[in-house]
Amino acid sequence: MLASAIKRCAQPLLTASQRSLQTSLRSNTRLDQGLEVIHDFVSTEEANALLELADGLLNGLPYESSHYDNYIRGYRECGLTAIHDSHAAEAVRRMRVTAWDLTEGAWRRGHRLYPHAQLIDLLPEGGIAPHRDNFKLFGEFTAGLNLTSSAVLRFRPCGAEDDAEVIDALLRPRTLYVMHAAMRWEYTHEVLDAEATQDVWPLAGEGHSSGRGDIRGRRISVIVRDMGQSGFLGSDGLW
Repeated sequence: MLASAIKRCAQPLLTASQRSLQTSLRSNTRLDQGLEVIHDFVSTEEANALLELADGLLNGLPYESSHYDNYIRGYRECGLTAIHDSHAAEAVRRMRVTAWDLTEGAWRRGHRLYPHAQLIDLLPEGGIAPHRDNFKLFGEFTAGLNLTSSAVLRFRPCGAEDDAEVIDALLRPRTLYVMHAAMRWEYTHEVLDAEATQDVWPLAGEGHSSGRGDIRGRRISVIVRDMGQSGFLGSDGLW
């Protein structure tokens, strides 16, 4: 599956650290390149309902060491269709509404939502390598809800040198991110493993230490997307 209630956010707020720009941990962030980071997007009750749902669906599935396209390791995943718990269903509904409203008027947005949400469970040593989501299956946006652990979602300009400046979205548990526009089409994104996260997270400053609560552990995320447009050619010509 991996091929890879909207509210006004604060003005873009980034802190420079070595060769990365980092989103704020104290306030929501909106970037003109097409990134929205909303902390405390769901309530604790909604987060717990989603985690209970995830554990029920993922229980018994083995963790995989690699994906068919080699973009992800130390993971297990499943699709999420019918959601019977009202708190979990409301959380996913708001994720979709937020991303859909945020991308109103985007010419590459699909005509409808992708029918399935996705659950991804990453081990602490697991990670997702730089990639762009499938241009044929998916459309303008990818929205992800971060659960159980802090995480760093890193964006790199496509074709940039290894030492080029990157953008790090710092995600706490219950943080939502929505990537669209240039961030969807012209940047790769990746999720750092626990070791790499420890190298980045303390640099965020803002009074946040590198203590146990800020170190990435097992991470569960919920992903929603829109449908790709039939016949659309991605900028890399793959489709």
